[in-house]
Amino acid sequence: MNRRFSKGFTLIELLIVVAIIAILAAIAVPNFLEAQVRAKVARVNNDLRTIATALEAYMVDHNTYPQPCAWKLNSGDPFRTIAYRALSTPVAYLTMGILTDPFMVHGAISGGFERLKTAYEMGFSTPGQRAADLDNLLATGVWTTRDMFLVHSFGPDFSDDTDISSFGRLDAAGRPNATARIYDPTNGTVSQGDIYRVQAPALFMRYYTIQGSR
Repeated sequence: MNRRFSKGFTLIELLIVVAIIAILAAIAVPNFLEAQVRAKVARVNNDLRTIATALEAYMVDHNTYPQPCAWKLNSGDPFRTIAYRALSTPVAYLTMGILTDPFMVHGAISGGFERLKTAYEMGFSTPGQRAADLDNLLATGVWTTRDMFLVHSFGPDFSDDTDISSFGRLDAAGRPNATARIYDPTNGTVSQGDIYRVQAPALFMRYYTIQGSR
């Protein structure tokens, strides 16, 4: 009597299929993750342009960028809170609301708006923020661009590479008093550095010691 046996896959054939799937996954997954990073970088650049436009509109109306003295907040409130409140109320200069940094995963802000915990960092050099800033700018002969703003994202390394606390300051010898590392995709899609939008690029370079990504 003839017996019919259903033929299945051998172990070798299964191993070959698994190996092919693993190779395809090894090729596809990194490309997918890199595409995600590139998309986030594009989003960040668009967000920073939007914030910069809002700040310039605020400047046209108030002849200065957002200042703590205009909002009477507690001295412990971060300047980012003040800036976003100024851009949100009573006039909505940011019609999209508070924009959040996709590369900031942890927030260090307590209180205020919940989304501010992951909002883009801002820095200003205006008479209203720190008296020393105006003194430094006038001492170096910078008159027409005394008001500067900086908005930045942490970048794909998810790390803050900007000394925001000394924005616009020079030391006693007139040298940059802050450091910054600029993100450059040519160093790798995921590399060190922050993504910036500044009102005065030349002064940004002047007041910061720019460090290359590595």
